Amino acid sequence: MDLSVLPLMRSALAALGRADEEFDADLMRAAMRQAPAAAWLAEIRAVDVAVELINPLGSLLADEDVAVNGYVVEVSDPEHGRIRQAAPPFRTQPPGEVRGPAPSLGQHTAEVLAETVVALKFPRPHPVRDARWRASAWSTSGPTSRGRSRPCCSPAPR
Repeated sequence: MDLSVLPLMRSALAALGRADEEFDADLMRAAMRQAPAAAWLAEIRAVDVAVELINPLGSLLADEDVAVNGYVVEVSDPEHGRIRQAAPPFRTQPPGEVRGPAPSLGQHTAEVLAETVVALKFPRPHPVRDARWRASAWSTSGPTSRGRSRPCCSPAPR
């Protein structure tokens, strides 16, 4: 789509006194500053071009449509008072929930380190890795279909 032919673009270029210049990215940037983003979005969408405004990520938290759809929640932060933050990004049963603000730097360090020390002293079996090892050992040990045994870790014949 040639954006230089849009009526809003033509009027913006005329207002700048640059209607006769060769249309390029710099000229387009200058022209687009002449009208609000909503006007440009409407005009470009009207000619069946899929376009969306690029906003900073934080602005998403202030968008009322995002709030109405439950994509953000308000929480009470001890430093900043009532703030909005992202809600759980998908739905589960039971539903996920936001239980409070993000932790401050270092807030849970002692608990995490304590859990790490316990985990290093008493490692729990890894359900996937250990199940794969057991399945592999089971399937590659013992007698073959010809009645001969093969070592535990040798590959199965094809």
